[in-house]
Amino acid sequence: MNNMPKTKAEERRQYIRLDSVFPVEIYLKDHEHLIQAFTRDVSLGGACLSVNDPDPALVALAKGGAGTFDIVLNLPFIRRPIEARVKAAWHEFIDTPRHRQLIVGVSYDKIDERDK
Repeated sequence: MNNMPKTKAEERRQYIRLDSVFPVEIYLKDHEHLIQAFTRDVSLGGACLSVNDPDPALVALAKGGAGTFDIVLNLPFIRRPIEARVKAAWHEFIDTPRHRQLIVGVSYDKIDERDK
């Protein structure tokens, strides 16, 4: 049995996370093109997404935390993509030699029950 105290982040988590990289399509309202992203982890409650050189409209949504946007998760072990409406819960930026990455934690605002 593990007697190590839990961190605050671990105490807040409701679901186990799957730490895997999967392709994600992000669709913003009134935006003509999709934004390519990748998961850092996925859970029943949401996901952590990584976006290279993010679109300013996505950055605004992540910073504001008030709006929602649509994502399509493409998991190789599921026959069809999973579609969800999500809301940004937190964000951070990582500057790399090649890109500025937006790391954004999202919670599901709307997702089909069979996709949870």
